Amino acid sequence: MVSKKIMIVAGGEWQIPLIQKAKQMGHFVLNSNLFEDSPGFRFADISLVANVLDLEKNLTFALSHLPDAVITDQSDIAVTTVAHICEQLGLPGIGTEKAQLFTNKLLMREFAVKHGFRTPRFRACMCLQDLLDFVNVVGLPIVVKPPNNQSSRGVSFVIDEQQIPKAFEEALDKTELKSVLAEQFIPGLEVTVEGIKLPSQHHTLAISMKSHFEHQKTVAKSLLYRSHHPEIDCVTLVSEHNSLVEAMGLSFGLTHAEYKYWKDRPYLVEIAARGGGEPDIIAHRALNVGH
Repeated sequence: MVSKKIMIVAGGEWQIPLIQKAKQMGHFVLNSNLFEDSPGFRFADISLVANVLDLEKNLTFALSHLPDAVITDQSDIAVTTVAHICEQLGLPGIGTEKAQLFTNKLLMREFAVKHGFRTPRFRACMCLQDLLDFVNVVGLPIVVKPPNNQSSRGVSFVIDEQQIPKAFEEALDKTELKSVLAEQFIPGLEVTVEGIKLPSQHHTLAISMKSHFEHQKTVAKSLLYRSHHPEIDCVTLVSEHNSLVEAMGLSFGLTHAEYKYWKDRPYLVEIAARGGGEPDIIAHRALNVGH
């Protein structure tokens, strides 16, 4: 294999397997991340201390080294940066418009509803009164979150009206946007769907059942991957999920989605244009896909 120069945006613990895999394949790795002691820097050839959200600093770094590919994984907040750099350097990428669609939960909700896919009832809330009005319509419990963050940062599970002001402020603090996203809480099983979009079509690779911590219902405790899930209709889920990715127009790459399975139907929680699940497996898949 001919050695390539690979820029990986984000260098936390989750990206270490991806960086290591690139090195094992003989590639020269550039890595950017926010902190000087970022874990990924130990394995990269050249590193840059930069916020993954800083489009121009990451682009300047890329322009100075001219990588053959720019990638990320397991980091929603890096997806748009990667797309931006790829556009500017003329490299294969999903485009900034698609990156926004797959990282802004309000945009993906609006898209899903417009195209006939089920989601929880939701509302973009510009102020606390908007959130209170939403609760008056759908009732409690609800979920309040930033539209465009990751790892459950700023996400609150609200079961009491007294929690609403704090939930609004915490979500607003974790986004640069001027609104938060309020969602109806849907009971039932939560599942994840892992897949890959090839030029021909999207392929669903695995489905897991997710369990959560009792004290923090928005944070996953475990994901159980099985070949069969008797509690859900996997055929319908796979068909609807593949149709959603195709409709969203993703050109290529790994996908990760979460659904609530309620009353025998899947409801979209979120969908991302990056890998999810166990880091080592995702890293191998991300670099073994020929593109």
